[in-house]
Amino acid sequence: MNSVIKAVFKALEQRDFIKTNFKALIQEGFNAQINSALQTLYSALKGALVLSHPFLPFISEELWQRLPRRPDDGTKSIIVAKYAEWDQQFENLKAKAAYDIVLGCAKGVRSLMAEYAPKDEAEIFIQAYNAASHKTVSEEKSSIRSLSGKGAIKIEILSPDHARPTGCVAFPVSSAVSVFIHVKDRVNLDEEITKATKKLEKARAAVQKQRKLVSDPAYVEKVAVATQDADKKKLADLESEANGFETTIEQFKQLKLE
Repeated sequence: MNSVIKAVFKALEQRDFIKTNFKALIQEGFNAQINSALQTLYSALKGALVLSHPFLPFISEELWQRLPRRPDDGTKSIIVAKYAEWDQQFENLKAKAAYDIVLGCAKGVRSLMAEYAPKDEAEIFIQAYNAASHKTVSEEKSSIRSLSGKGAIKIEILSPDHARPTGCVAFPVSSAVSVFIHVKDRVNLDEEITKATKKLEKARAAVQKQRKLVSDPAYVEKVAVATQDADKKKLADLESEANGFETTIEQFKQLKLE
């Protein structure tokens, strides 16, 4: 039961982002996007109700009766509905990775806007460091904007070979993408240098801890390759985060000279 509860809470963490994204697609997307969003939402709702029925029998049945059926689905009650099973056709690791980037960018924008609280429209830059990530953020720019809140109207996508935007603070999404917000003439530079330095120290400590883990001979010998790959990616992301703070500090110092 604990595992189920943890899985439910993990899914609920993404609820607001997914709901906002679907709302934007349904209201502003073209026909194919609207249909895809509706079908995906329906499948997710149906699957969630069936999965939750064993420990939420009455609520799930009530919601099931309110959920319209697809033309080829004549199931009268959730009690006799086929239980959800893993389906290979829905396993799309590339799509998952792309959506993780979209959510990461949106969270980065929200975090930067909350921290630096611009009184007017925020100027946001998203820079991807490889072709695949650049393709994702370019194609999903509208989704990132809708997920980022009302203030992030102006978002510019930068290519991998573009210079880092000046006068900005960075939020490293991963080793492949960073989000920037323009802060020149908006903040106290000395205070921001102090804050970024504290974050850098914390990031460096995390890098050191993760590097020690992945280089431990016992870990290399006993831990599954897939887990090692995931931990190495985490190390790369932490290193990217630390590098981002280092660059941000240098940029703040440079802004003081301008």
